Amino acid sequence: VQRALQAGARGYVLKDAPADGGTMLLSPSSMFTIYPHVYRKLAYKAESDAIAVSPICNATCGFGVGPMVPASVKTLGDFVAWAKAHPEQSSYASPAAGAMPHFLGDQFKRAAGITLAHVPYRGAAPGLQDLMGGQIASGCFILGDFLPHLASGRLRILGVTDHERSRFTPEVPTFAEQGFKAIVGLESYGIFLPSRTPAAVVDKVFDLIRVALREKQVVDGLAKLGFEPLAMAPADYARRLAAER
Repeated sequence: VQRALQAGARGYVLKDAPADGGTMLLSPSSMFTIYPHVYRKLAYKAESDAIAVSPICNATCGFGVGPMVPASVKTLGDFVAWAKAHPEQSSYASPAAGAMPHFLGDQFKRAAGITLAHVPYRGAAPGLQDLMGGQIASGCFILGDFLPHLASGRLRILGVTDHERSRFTPEVPTFAEQGFKAIVGLESYGIFLPSRTPAAVVDKVFDLIRVALREKQVVDGLAKLGFEPLAMAPADYARRLAAER
């Protein structure tokens, strides 16, 4: 197996790939649901240039604060009050402009009626470093990005964007529990094949995904990243992406 890392919306590798199952794309669902509405020009057509085989996991997002925000701020409501009192400091980091955390943060800003400037970073790592260093007040990231840093005490997660609390942070309430019922966001990470791939090959890859997700080593590896394993039949996954698009 050869692995090639490609960045963001430009990292589309399937368009001219052989349709034999030998080239697969592992991608966040945003590439097929959000990016078509954000970028004027993409190297692919989200609706037709790939076959969605199956997700391998779901990831929820979290909204957290760092040392710039007083320790007395423990809930989203507390943060709203702080942001209204300190609009010049009220900002949030995200891993990229146009990514799901960007839009979830914007939804929160609008729902709360606060000033909350968006500061996009090139990935979660530099954003979290600035958050822990007190250079920015808050951040919205995939929950798993927060997890390795919680023990430091320099980050506090105030809310998660799933329908229910995450098993990785059971003490953290959802946005809905705190009065923001419309703010729900789950990112799936899925396997995609070239659009010309025969159905028999698609089914074979799906079967292999299901087998892999029953392996303890795989499940444990996903858990370390804060991901919940998930497989869906190709037709079901395609419908989910279409609904999210």
